[in-house]
Amino acid sequence: ASWLSSLLPGPPPPPCSEPDLEAWLVGKAGAAGLHLACTVSEATPAGRGLVATARLAAGSAAAAIPPPALLTADAAVAASPAASAAASHSPHAAIITALAEARTVPGSAAAAGWGPYARALPASTGCVLEWDPPAVAWLAGSPLAAVAASARGEAAEAAEAAVIPALVDAAGLDSASAAAAAAWAASMLLSRLVRTGNPALDGGAGGTLVPWLDMANHGPGTGRGAPAAIGWEEASGAVVLRVTRTTPPSSPILASYGPDRPAGEMLLAYGFVPPAGLETPGGGLAIAPPLAALLPLRPGRLPAGLVEQAALCAATPADVDALAGRLLDGGGPPPPPALLAAGARAAA
Repeated sequence: ASWLSSLLPGPPPPPCSEPDLEAWLVGKAGAAGLHLACTVSEATPAGRGLVATARLAAGSAAAAIPPPALLTADAAVAASPAASAAASHSPHAAIITALAEARTVPGSAAAAGWGPYARALPASTGCVLEWDPPAVAWLAGSPLAAVAASARGEAAEAAEAAVIPALVDAAGLDSASAAAAAAWAASMLLSRLVRTGNPALDGGAGGTLVPWLDMANHGPGTGRGAPAAIGWEEASGAVVLRVTRTTPPSSPILASYGPDRPAGEMLLAYGFVPPAGLETPGGGLAIAPPLAALLPLRPGRLPAGLVEQAALCAATPADVDALAGRLLDGGGPPPPPALLAAGARAAA
């Protein structure tokens, strides 16, 4: 759909600083259940993320966010008449509408309740909803192609059927601004939705937005080896970020975005793939700069098998034997320049 392929950031809203975001969170959550032993910092190795404000022993809580500060589908409906209108389509549409309105319509009820959080979020995520057609074309022949098409199709359908009309009719945006806001908010939801494990909170959306905790950067690991875990804890009455290892003050707090998710799904949801060997499901293959430039990937890596498949499809008969040998033994020289050029043409 056109709104996906013409995503424009538009004029950025006034930014929300970390102290202002924390003040908003304290007011939103109230006294009961809120616990913060970490803060948002721009100075982590991966950019903006969470860092410990004190020494955290293994097993201790770095943060706990109670239900009043969670942007669930029910909270979205309560905050915004536009989201209430979109909720007839789906819980996802309700959250997307409230988030879009909170960021783009100053003075609205959604902005009053959720504006600081929405303004603290990035302009883009790198997820598959933001990819342009040449980047999506790289998935042709891969099992990821159907997953990507489904995600993009569902987001476009929800935007066109519910979110954009609600933002125009109930929030007063023009259609172009509504489309851009809907695209941005859908991207945020795809990349930041947290499955808390509490059915009452996750509801039909299958998860919720958890301010502050969703600022944690990804760290590889599974089970007890994961650097931190996020989930609902009944005893705390909150969604808790709990570290699994001792964390010194000022150290980044990393959470695994999906210990059981294949590398390809990480690529579609977050726009990156962890380095090969650091995640259990799937691996990665470093790609040459001419090809990497075509793709919206931060580390310049793709799921194992995807680039190999593209290279074989683009190979000439003279290249096949050498390329097959390289792919089988995992070493040897890089593909010849002619093959890289052919791959670029095939992607285009």
